[in-house]
Amino acid sequence: MRPAGALGLLLALALVAGLVLPAYAQGFPPVPWGFSGTASTLDPPGLVPEGTLVQAFLSGVFEDEDFTDAEGRYAVTVYVPWQTTRTLTFRVAGVLAHESTTVTDDPEIVSGFGLTIDALPATTYDLTMAVAPTGTGTATDVTGASPYGEGVAVSIRAAAGSGYGFVNWTASPAVVFANAMAPETSFAMPAADVTVTANFGQAYGLTMAVAPTGAGSATDVYGKGEYAAGGVVSIRAQATAGYEFVNWTAAPAVLFADANAAETTFTMIGEAVTVTANFESAGYILTMAASPIVGGTVTEAPVQEVYQAGATVTIQAVPASGYQFSHWTAGAGVLGNPNVALTTFSMPAADATVTATFTLVPTTGTVCFVATAAYGTPSAEQIDVLREFRDTVLLKSTLGSQFVALYYRLSPPVAEVI
Repeated sequence: MRPAGALGLLLALALVAGLVLPAYAQGFPPVPWGFSGTASTLDPPGLVPEGTLVQAFLSGVFEDEDFTDAEGRYAVTVYVPWQTTRTLTFRVAGVLAHESTTVTDDPEIVSGFGLTIDALPATTYDLTMAVAPTGTGTATDVTGASPYGEGVAVSIRAAAGSGYGFVNWTASPAVVFANAMAPETSFAMPAADVTVTANFGQAYGLTMAVAPTGAGSATDVYGKGEYAAGGVVSIRAQATAGYEFVNWTAAPAVLFADANAAETTFTMIGEAVTVTANFESAGYILTMAASPIVGGTVTEAPVQEVYQAGATVTIQAVPASGYQFSHWTAGAGVLGNPNVALTTFSMPAADATVTATFTLVPTTGTVCFVATAAYGTPSAEQIDVLREFRDTVLLKSTLGSQFVALYYRLSPPVAEVI
């Protein structure tokens, strides 16, 4: 088995065993590919200098980076979404490498993947990080390798000071941010010196709530708890078992990107706000039972996996040979008429079990076929003892009821012999 196949098998086993899935609420996690090798130039021919920035892009989106060592070596890791095929490209000091490859969800460790560029950029440009207003927070060049060549993907991070919240990023001259509203983002270095500014404002409190209580969770993804007016806040809702997400509401009202999406954003207003994730029951399970099991069959209509509270279900009991319907019982919910075989049941706001009770059809003169044949009369005192044992012991359990039913099917021919 090739290494990729082995790694894929181990990943599959981990998923089945529950070692990976709990950390990912939605679907399977992306799978890792590792690439390493050397980076070199064609003009002049040779390895790039130590400290040269190497970056990997998955379908054009920045994924990972590394700085070359004294021997021009680099190593990066990219994560491929499940069941997808992506194109992987590289930039060396901002220059697009000649080499690219295709990656899938069957991971590999690829060593000796050499990268070449025509030449290192002749000109590099300075990046200046700024904050507005002064003293309201920090703005950090996470990549930390200024000056940069044109096209380098620069990672940046903003952190608000006490009492302030992040609003957005701006730049002069303008650049294209991956997400100008996110405190952690990136942009492509232009062919010019550039100043990137993290803008902050007075912070207002954010409270996350759930309705009804216990139906799920509502998460402030950035976990800040307070944001500036105009700041974009990422939120996520997760339903607990038995519930499903409905929508988001807020008091006072705020603008959601999509109020009906479990994971979305909203724009913070200039005052404290409570954002609520609303859930509803995903339905309740109805279990139909017969007592004893051999006493008959029970059906429901319409047949559904789950029912909403208050739903009306038609139920019917059909006795097996030798049995008759007695009554219905239910731990919760409302029975239309518990004493008739065909009736209705109203679902409660919980899972429910409805049971049809059956009893043996009374027989006259042949309560015990074998004993009657042996004693010569159905009124023998010994037969009364057997009848009491049947009613007070055997019929009180499913196994005993099955034995009695079997006896009534098999004993008549034995009695004939006696």
